[in-house]
Amino acid sequence: MALFMRATSNKYSLFINNCYNKLTITNLKLKPCTDLLRHSVILNFCSQRNSPENNDHTEDQEEILNPFYKFIAYRKREAKRSVIIQVQSPDSYQDLYSYCAAFGAINQMKFYSASNRGHFFLIEFQDISSQISLINSATHINHNEILPVKSSMLWFRNVYKKSGKISKNNIPPMPENDIITENRITDSIRSQKSINDQINCLYRLSKLEDIGIRLRFFTALQLEATLIGLFPNVTALPFGSSVNGFGKRNCDLDLILNFEPIKEEKESSRLVFHTKSAMPVERAQTKRSMETIATLMQHFMPGVYDVRRILHARVPIIKYHNSLTDVECDLSMTNMIALYMSELLYLYGESDERVRPLVFTIRKWALDVGITNPSAGPWITNFSLTLMILFFLQHEGILPSLKTLQKLARKNDIRITENCANCTFLRDLSKWPKESHNISLERLLIRFFHFYANFDFSSRAISLNESTNIAKTDESALYIVNPLEKTLNVSKNVNDLEIRRFVNATRNAALLLDDKKSCKRGLIDLFAEKQSSTKHFILRENENKINIADLFEKTHIEQSKDGKKTSNVDNSNKDNVEKSSDESNLAKKGVKIKQVRR
Repeated sequence: MALFMRATSNKYSLFINNCYNKLTITNLKLKPCTDLLRHSVILNFCSQRNSPENNDHTEDQEEILNPFYKFIAYRKREAKRSVIIQVQSPDSYQDLYSYCAAFGAINQMKFYSASNRGHFFLIEFQDISSQISLINSATHINHNEILPVKSSMLWFRNVYKKSGKISKNNIPPMPENDIITENRITDSIRSQKSINDQINCLYRLSKLEDIGIRLRFFTALQLEATLIGLFPNVTALPFGSSVNGFGKRNCDLDLILNFEPIKEEKESSRLVFHTKSAMPVERAQTKRSMETIATLMQHFMPGVYDVRRILHARVPIIKYHNSLTDVECDLSMTNMIALYMSELLYLYGESDERVRPLVFTIRKWALDVGITNPSAGPWITNFSLTLMILFFLQHEGILPSLKTLQKLARKNDIRITENCANCTFLRDLSKWPKESHNISLERLLIRFFHFYANFDFSSRAISLNESTNIAKTDESALYIVNPLEKTLNVSKNVNDLEIRRFVNATRNAALLLDDKKSCKRGLIDLFAEKQSSTKHFILRENENKINIADLFEKTHIEQSKDGKKTSNVDNSNKDNVEKSSDESNLAKKGVKIKQVRR
């Protein structure tokens, strides 16, 4: 549901009348937007049906795709050639491989287990015709007890006589199922020789793996296949952490559904489709469509459970769990700007190999010390924290500002959404401005903590558009300008207390990393927040900061001979007795004091 606008000049001025009808660029009145959309390669690709003749694109078409769309197109082709087959155990590998190979050459066969649903193989054929032949050979059983849905999700039933289609000698060994646990990540980090190696190790073990990406695109394709009979050009595109390069293992899948990506009328045709009338208010129509789709998914799509409709939110969504791919999903229909945001983050991550490892490390630190939280609340989100890291890297001269990328944009980079958001920026990474900065990951990590430990959050806002801090336009505790919707603050939920906690945590982390004696284990100590008594502490329910060590470290309560308690206080620290009394009074009033672990 986006309008991909094209223009003929890098320097343009944008005038919009009625927001949908007129667009003028450098005083040139453009043709209707359907003419501009006709040559959109990614949308044409996404709206192709699952047929052999439409499966692959030529190399010439791939050349004009930007890196993000190349990634999307490549993964969608993988999903089209794939099936998911449930088995009794991993021991079914050879029998299943032999059976499926009879339908065509197998490109890859990956094993995974889904929570409470058993064992599965994801099989990718080299050609989509093989996948179609396999599905056409499948059958239903117990016809009177089922809804006869046909999909790419199957199960492999056991028979007495094995398949024996090909020799066991021709079956490749089963790929190992690499199980990553938190303990394994910690042990691997501990075994590294330097903080730089630890950061890269954390990224390598934490990032969304190949099977995770495949399962998410397969989940998206399942939704397309369900609706394609009514909407031949329907697309379900992943966005967010699943595709922007910053996704962790087991991250949720965000999807945007579009019934008709390219809206154009064939003026030469005298035949017109009969259709149903849409509601005059687009939001009302979106809610009604999503309600119907949710019901369809709940009753007819294999593996779909726990469907929840959240249709009164600013962006209506459907939340559901796909038990066969073991993926939590959020589906929307009016959020194309989020896809462009995913594209921008993907390009920033691709532009420098240090970006993603640094982001993963800082997000891991923030989660472990309690700065971020998986549930909703007044704290900093992973998305806001990622933007803060990218802003810091702009400050270091490693990443360009969005304003620079907009100035360098070409005519095929122009994107205007239906709500008039300008999502134009240079999408060719080879033409991005680059400077030589050989700063190690360890130094960047330390500089990040120093940078935000001294940042003026009270009066300044973070702007990736300008790559510098700007004056706040309201009194939000944390103001991060939405790069693609500059009137919005993506961190408006954050309150003053959480900012104070963040600043104190960055100060503590900076002090820890600067003190090599206190940080002998590198990231292990950082994540455990091992700190000396000189670190900063905060009151959860009071603005005053109290150093707990100063209150108690040199005060010892002793029992005198006459049975009375006396305080043996160091003369150099007499004021601490008064502070201790103040602390007791605070405790009586119910004020909780948090002591950071030492």
